[in-house]
Amino acid sequence: MGYRFLAMGSRLKHRNRLFHIAKPVLEQIASETGELATVSVEERGRWVVLHDESGPRSLNLGTYPGRRTPLHSHAAGKVILAHLPDEDVEEILDTHGLDPVTENTVTNVETLREELRTIRDDGYALDCNQQIPGMCVVAVPLLNDATVLGALSIATTTDRLKDSAFRSELIEHVRRGAKTITNEY
Repeated sequence: MGYRFLAMGSRLKHRNRLFHIAKPVLEQIASETGELATVSVEERGRWVVLHDESGPRSLNLGTYPGRRTPLHSHAAGKVILAHLPDEDVEEILDTHGLDPVTENTVTNVETLREELRTIRDDGYALDCNQQIPGMCVVAVPLLNDATVLGALSIATTTDRLKDSAFRSELIEHVRRGAKTITNEY
């Protein structure tokens, strides 16, 4: 394959307006929470990391720009799904299905649809152990009017997220961060 694909991908990332707006917000979130902060997008029915920043106690997940995972398998992908048009969601589900990533991944269409309704109502998503055992993700959508640009998320350990005050703090961080990003977009 060679490094020319790395050059092409880097060029694409660095020309992306969302990346430039989100990068300082991710740096701040990672610094303040100590956790892994990520901005991601949907491409061809998959969740794709655009950029992430690690805090001093971040999980070492081996993530990198361009990493792709099923949208249904964690909170960041689900907030994107929750804000896509219904016909797009149906096409993604028909094309990719709901294969399990872990034993906790949602694999039932009706269960997923109910989660997506709750996410739209609550304005955020939270999951534990659905993508990686021991990892929880808190995420909010990045919306420009009614169009979903992507997701802002924080990954932490399952044990740390059990603390309700810490969980509320992370939710507030992603909400504030999303507001900053979308106001500048």
